[in-house]
Amino acid sequence: MATFNLQPIPANQRGVLEVLFQFYLYELSAIVELRQSDDGYFSYDFSVLDKYWSAPDHYPYFISAESGIAGFVLVRQYPGLDQRYDIEQFFILAAHKRKGLGASALAQLLEKYPGDWQIRVLPENLVAHRFWQRSIERAIGLQCTPTAKLEDNLVMDFYEFAV
Repeated sequence: MATFNLQPIPANQRGVLEVLFQFYLYELSAIVELRQSDDGYFSYDFSVLDKYWSAPDHYPYFISAESGIAGFVLVRQYPGLDQRYDIEQFFILAAHKRKGLGASALAQLLEKYPGDWQIRVLPENLVAHRFWQRSIERAIGLQCTPTAKLEDNLVMDFYEFAV
């Protein structure tokens, strides 16, 4: 397994996150239809990220490997359920996948923020489902089966568990 660490993303590194977010959106575009602007970038309202530097219950992290930034994870307390942590977004660059970084990042987050957790996944994102099922089982020692729920007029699969 590769060496990694979670680094809080300071506000002055937000631009780096937004660049990585374009790679995330590119990967996501294989599953859902996403629009690109005339300059080739995927359209996304990056103002939704503001809360990660203004709200005390939002936690942005880079996932860093020996060779540099390998991805990011955005953790928050789920709106309306202050005692539940939620992985809002999670991304590992292709060059760093299948090295255990993602699963190790999850394990470190669960250790840092014990309590109730949820991870939401698009039903059609089969790769993400396989990743989260393996990673959650590795981290907590139990299998976790998702439950389909409607969120903001979108059906999402929720993995819910406690540590």
